[in-house]
Amino acid sequence: VKDSVCIYDCIEFNERFRYSDVASDVAFLAMDLEFRGYRALSDELLGAYIGATGDSTLPLVLPFYKCYRAYVRGKVDGFQLDQPEIDDEQKRLVSEGARRYFGLAHQYATHSTPATLVVMTGLTGTGKSHLGNALAARLGAAIYSSDVVRKALLGLEATERRWEPFGAGIYNPETTAMTYDALLSNARSMLERGRPVVLDASFLKRDEREATQRLAAETNAAFAVVECTTDEATIKQRLDERATEEVASDGRWEIYQRQLEVREPIDELAAESHLKVDSATPLSAQIAAVLKQLG
Repeated sequence: VKDSVCIYDCIEFNERFRYSDVASDVAFLAMDLEFRGYRALSDELLGAYIGATGDSTLPLVLPFYKCYRAYVRGKVDGFQLDQPEIDDEQKRLVSEGARRYFGLAHQYATHSTPATLVVMTGLTGTGKSHLGNALAARLGAAIYSSDVVRKALLGLEATERRWEPFGAGIYNPETTAMTYDALLSNARSMLERGRPVVLDASFLKRDEREATQRLAAETNAAFAVVECTTDEATIKQRLDERATEEVASDGRWEIYQRQLEVREPIDELAAESHLKVDSATPLSAQIAAVLKQLG
């Protein structure tokens, strides 16, 4: 155990409980946080977990597992109502808790996101992945990251660092075009099944963004481009810290400066399809802004 906190569940007394989908475990904790009024912590937890594992489709099953876990909690509370040693006041509190759990389960079961394409764009270090991962968890959306997809296409581990110059090595134009094609292909396969998708990449070029807009139109999906920004001091601090972490991104300060030179302004989109978000604001506020934009 490397971290200072270890979450360990002691209910491993049979194989059915011992060997389960890890998504069920992380959904259990997220559900309990949301039940207790800590939605912001749930967003941070799920976003960090998705980012650390690179599990692009885990968000698709989170609503199911959160519903299941909330329902079981409500049922277990309900069992206590038959226990004679529990007095009337305790029964009232238990009944109230069970109703809340069942209400939460119903919410998870009935609030699904239709086919939606959210495109995260911005320079390296502006917080695209942090917001994109948490947003995918909130929407129950598949998320595809250019950092992860690029390295997978080349047979590399996601966290294998490649300190290439801008536009060279694995970041040459041909590989970048192949990566963006794969992002669109992955997104199409989900959108055609009516599932929401978040794409996490720089999307610095106008034609790259226009391709996502065409995809949304072809699949009758709701569409939004979310542009992450923040001040340069924050960006530099993030990039300096990232250099020592095991992450998929190879972004560095010099890459940010070159991206700043070549990016094309987002002037091809209507206002209802383009949202700027300051990633220095609380994550919950960023998510709320995107959800409001999506309607």
